Amino acid sequence: MPLQSVRPEPVRHECARRDLGNDVGMTQSRSGVLGTVLLLQGPVGGFFGALARQAETAGNTVINVHFNLADRLSKSGGEMIAYTGTEGEWERWLEALCQDRKPDVVLMFGDRRPVHVAACQVADRLGIPLYSFEEGYLRPDFVTLERGGNNARSPLPRNPLAYGPIFGPEPKVIRVGSTFWGMTLAACAYFIALAAGKRLYPHYRHHRIRPLGSEAGNWLRNVARKLGAHNRDTRLQEWLVAERSKAFFVVALQVHDDLQAVHHGAGWTQERLVENAILSFAAHAPPGTELVLRSHPYDRGHRSYDALVAKVAGAAGVAERVHLMQSGHGPTLLMHARGLVTVNSTMALSAMYHGCPVYALGDSFYRIPGLIAAGEGETGMAAFWREPGEIDANLYQAFAARLRSQVLINGSFYRRRHWAGMIDAVLCRLASDAVGAGQPAALEAVVPPARVTVMPAAYASSEPVLQDERRAC
Repeated sequence: MPLQSVRPEPVRHECARRDLGNDVGMTQSRSGVLGTVLLLQGPVGGFFGALARQAETAGNTVINVHFNLADRLSKSGGEMIAYTGTEGEWERWLEALCQDRKPDVVLMFGDRRPVHVAACQVADRLGIPLYSFEEGYLRPDFVTLERGGNNARSPLPRNPLAYGPIFGPEPKVIRVGSTFWGMTLAACAYFIALAAGKRLYPHYRHHRIRPLGSEAGNWLRNVARKLGAHNRDTRLQEWLVAERSKAFFVVALQVHDDLQAVHHGAGWTQERLVENAILSFAAHAPPGTELVLRSHPYDRGHRSYDALVAKVAGAAGVAERVHLMQSGHGPTLLMHARGLVTVNSTMALSAMYHGCPVYALGDSFYRIPGLIAAGEGETGMAAFWREPGEIDANLYQAFAARLRSQVLINGSFYRRRHWAGMIDAVLCRLASDAVGAGQPAALEAVVPPARVTVMPAAYASSEPVLQDERRAC
């Protein structure tokens, strides 16, 4: 279907004065006064707790709903309300809460968790602005914040003609560095607390179906596999760069139960991707090319594909040309790769940055003609090995500029020293959006008023689903 002509939207870099600061200090905050902010589940770690406290200091009323003990311990700040009801009761309960407290904005992490799917529906019915955080589309220096949803549900246009010129200097970017250890420690602490508080929240079901007792062990196994494969993967990467530059393809594996891959992956599981990619490569890739399957750094301890890769590659007669990496430096690989195949991993953006062609099997916010290779499913993959094509460099630059200006926040959920600057930028963006929508919002810090919590009967139930649990434990 031909692309419809649209007027491209120029990119203006707003709030460019924001600075993450350093270990000692931050820039002075002029955070936005939004009104009442409703926080749902956040990332593992204490970022949402810091967000609640800083939003309060800026003059907002913060309602902090938590669903398990791990949420409770990591989200200190604002008015703490526990939800201990069932998943089936949640949407009705949340709608009653919103009708009573009338939040001006809802914030959450990830739009495909069951509690957040219902929240999106409630916010849409009641006309409440809802924003979803995610891991950064460009990593590791950014996190993502979008209105309405992320990834395949992102409001970013899919028409390449919508991306116009760039005005003004790009914002200064503070380099974050690797966040693996911070994420690992936060995840271990989260799942330990989740298991410890099971009796307090008997109806809670985590959005990823994992045995809670073994989750900390999975992350320890992740570390062991990373360290154990380091020397082997380093030698393989050096060989690929020196001897096979532009003669190998990368397959970017994702977390096996990543909700974006599950809901928007067009039925492609990671096991199916491994098997079909190897078989297709064996049948259609040019002689002399190599295939590198790269494990996701957050999934090494939960899934091992060694046996599957060896079995399929051996049966297809390409065992010497197929490699599985547990570690390795992604950008270096992509600088020298002939192409990248994935379901809908954000590693595709790094590939685009390095001019590496991309073939995506699932739906995603970057599924834009000119950014990814044409084709669908296995037929398109077969053609991709033979002729991967090229990235439209100008389109990618305009697309990346839109991301940095309107979608991404510089910083990390797992580096505490960045949080004040990040939250300042978050509140600035939300306040700017509110002004653009015709809602009042100030950019000044005020002292938050004293609050008294009264539990309305409208969203009470036979179970003790509401508790006033202010402040941190």
